[in-house]
Amino acid sequence: MAHIEAPFYYHGFKFGAPVFTHRQPWVAPERPSVGIAGLNRPATTAPSEIILQIMEILSQQPDAAGPAPLRLLPVANPVALEFGDDAPSDGEWPVLAHLLEEFQATSTIGFLGIGPSGSDAFQLSGTATIDVIRKLVAGEGNLRILQRLDLTPLPAGGTWSLRLEIPQHLSVAGILKAADLVLSLLHYK
Repeated sequence: MAHIEAPFYYHGFKFGAPVFTHRQPWVAPERPSVGIAGLNRPATTAPSEIILQIMEILSQQPDAAGPAPLRLLPVANPVALEFGDDAPSDGEWPVLAHLLEEFQATSTIGFLGIGPSGSDAFQLSGTATIDVIRKLVAGEGNLRILQRLDLTPLPAGGTWSLRLEIPQHLSVAGILKAADLVLSLLHYK
């Protein structure tokens, strides 16, 4: 299921947040969900490409994400996707920050933002449950691509919030690895 949330205008053009929902057929639509956002910038679309790859995987393997419904926002800055370097970055334009805050607020189990970093390393930061932190520290499976962890334990019953920082320019293989990493994280929530 897909729809456009939070429509807004920029230089006379209408934009909005393209939100896709993935859930198992037996899961109630109102069940708590996980939100994943591609924090694209004018200079990079890699975060969006990772989420599109996740959507491709889910179209072939619907149970790859686990039982929680997913809300996927591949493009958190639709103006940057359309206008490239001529678009304002999210830090310069409050409407984009508001769009992301609204999307994150609907993520009742947890939220993962995927964005570019200033380095060539895969880094994960934020708050997570103790179980997730243990799995990440152990570096199991696809989690081995993470080169830096900066996690704070989450109080019981809280909503986790993570940010996956990726190299600004990724190869196709890097995008696939990052998509696999995200799907692995969803099983540890």
